Amino acid sequence: MGKPDPKPSISFLQAGPEKTQGYAKHNELLGEVRKSEPANPRLAWVLGATQFYAPPQFGGGQTKAIETYEAGLVSARQERVTDDLDPAWGEPELLMNLAFANLNRAQPDLATADRYAQAALKLVPYWHYVRDILIPQIRAAQRAAPPASPSN
Repeated sequence: MGKPDPKPSISFLQAGPEKTQGYAKHNELLGEVRKSEPANPRLAWVLGATQFYAPPQFGGGQTKAIETYEAGLVSARQERVTDDLDPAWGEPELLMNLAFANLNRAQPDLATADRYAQAALKLVPYWHYVRDILIPQIRAAQRAAPPASPSN
């Protein structure tokens, strides 16, 4: 199962009243969207990012964020947009976030991060962030990782 998510930073727990109000408003707005469109993949994209950096006692955690991204990815792949005025993005962005999250989690999963990054790049080949920043970060982490011990 792995070790639990790291403890939240002190700055998150000791946020001043202005930041606390901002977090409260952010959560209120997310709650409204969750009620009206719980399977919206764009909601999962925003909610997962919020969860990734929030401690569990505030409804967050890296594992929860990855689960949110994965559920959003399923929704994005099932979504059929029929109105040209409705947004249709979500799948590549969720793939990118899954790559980032797996690279930056407490116990990185570099193979999974690479798989998601490659899938995002396949959908959007010109995506500068994925192609020129995220994938090189994954490659650098792979080079720096200790070699796997042989199994008997």
